[in-house]
Amino acid sequence: MEYCAILKKLREERVSRKISLYVLANHIGLTAQQLSAIERGLTPLKMSCFLSICEYFSISPSRFLEETPSESAISLAKKLEQLQARDYLLIANLITLMSLPTNAL
Repeated sequence: MEYCAILKKLREERVSRKISLYVLANHIGLTAQQLSAIERGLTPLKMSCFLSICEYFSISPSRFLEETPSESAISLAKKLEQLQARDYLLIANLITLMSLPTNAL
């Protein structure tokens, strides 16, 4: 997962819980300005700070590291469900060919 996506999820969690920058920052030992800079990606998020935020929210850090499927991935999955067995074999063969070194073809 991209670093920016983690920061976005952290901010979304804070906002969805209606917790102000000031309240969360004060709880984890930062100023509201410092936390704002972290959420905007201007200041690196230290692991200790990340874990303190997770503890404050009473959620596992892994929640912020999980990928959520994009709309295109969901659309592709729905299309794949409609394929027949022979189509799966063709796709598997294509993937195998694509993974071979170019000099092997």
